Amino acid sequence: MGERFRVFRVELGTVNQPHADIPEFFQEMLGYKFYAVENGIDKPFRRTDPDDEDERYWDAMRVLARDIAQMLRQMKNLAQPAPVVTSGPVIYLAETDDLIEKREEVKTALQAKGVRVQPASDLPRSDLQVANQVREALWSAALSIHMIGRWGGRAVPAVARPLVPSPLPAATAHRTDRR
Repeated sequence: MGERFRVFRVELGTVNQPHADIPEFFQEMLGYKFYAVENGIDKPFRRTDPDDEDERYWDAMRVLARDIAQMLRQMKNLAQPAPVVTSGPVIYLAETDDLIEKREEVKTALQAKGVRVQPASDLPRSDLQVANQVREALWSAALSIHMIGRWGGRAVPAVARPLVPSPLPAATAHRTDRR
């Protein structure tokens, strides 16, 4: 699945010394943090009642559930490949973590009309690779669609910032280059 794994690492506390039996890739992959460090002490998130203001456990659970659902959809799509549109206009449809379902709806509707949607596959997790792939996809596109949600791009799990900056500035620069 590209640079993604079918393993989801849930962190319940800081691991100072990795276990010898755990593969190296697992230690390097992003995890889902279900704890906070307060005064140097790991404090695991706890399930709370709906009345409780501490939503950290449920927020982390929603991020994990969303990513598991996305992975299952990707696996299903790999098992049943969609017909590849090889002709027709090309549209760049930007990725964002909080609008995954909406993006898929738009992508499906465009493909049903014979539109080729870029990026054709998941973007890599490296900033440099993403920047190059976004630039190439924008250059081949007649227009681009950027759905604006809570995140400015694809986000790092359990961190409130995007991993990949929005491709909107690149799209704007690209537009002026093609005039």
